[in-house]
Amino acid sequence: MKYTKPALTFAGQAALLASRGLLISNMQHAENFLAHVNYYRLAGYILPFESDHATHQIILGTRFEDISNLYLFDRALRLLVMDAIEKIEVSVRTQWAYHFAHNVNPHAYLDPIYAQSHKRLARQLTFLASHIDESTESFVAHHRSKYNESDFPPIWVACELLSLGQLSNWYALMKPAMRKKMARTYRLDQQVLESLLRHLSHVRNLCAHHARLWNRIFVTKSSLPKKGVPNLLSAMGDHSDRFYKTACLIAHLLRCIDRNDNWGVRLHALVDQYQPKLIAMGFPIDWRERKLWVS
Repeated sequence: MKYTKPALTFAGQAALLASRGLLISNMQHAENFLAHVNYYRLAGYILPFESDHATHQIILGTRFEDISNLYLFDRALRLLVMDAIEKIEVSVRTQWAYHFAHNVNPHAYLDPIYAQSHKRLARQLTFLASHIDESTESFVAHHRSKYNESDFPPIWVACELLSLGQLSNWYALMKPAMRKKMARTYRLDQQVLESLLRHLSHVRNLCAHHARLWNRIFVTKSSLPKKGVPNLLSAMGDHSDRFYKTACLIAHLLRCIDRNDNWGVRLHALVDQYQPKLIAMGFPIDWRERKLWVS
């Protein structure tokens, strides 16, 4: 099928939405919004307001503000999630470096004896070497100029060059004994932490590329602990592939890092401000009363 749809002006896009039944009280405001938020991008937030997807007719009484409010909520949610994942990433980097350095030595992460696969270790070292070669960070330059005992720096330097995705790969590569030491910090089983780091890397990439979290079904999922974390387990909802599960896991990790962390309070405030339909994100009706979310 050949694509024949013409490009519309911002005014034309607003008029199209109005012709489909969307109530627009201020056309200039709508046009300005569309001038800075791609219409195709906004379409993902319009879908739940359609009464008929084939004709794209909008549910009677739906206002432009209903759609823009949902979009703004999702944007604010991504920023909140990015803030949380930053703390988690820095914490996991620190744990990875600490347990190798103090239980073995600062260069033990290079030793195949601590890796589950020599081939995967070689691949990770190739990635790390390229990061070191390309790095313009002052701490890397300092290490190059002062030390020459190894092509690779000690682990507390190396960890600062890893993305969350690379960090999750390094954790997956480690043998169980060292993985367990790290996982204990977060009150999780080592296999759960492995899948959780992979999941959070996926979520972080979605946020970094401004992708939608609201109403998303996650493809890269995290497994759940079976015991040892009653507040986390009792907070879980029925939809394991929606954002609520991710929010619970993030809240748990942050409380392990800082028992006074207020991320959950900030999530409450965000929901109160925008009042989105949380059922599309897997939130149970009584989520606020579950112990994980009670500050």
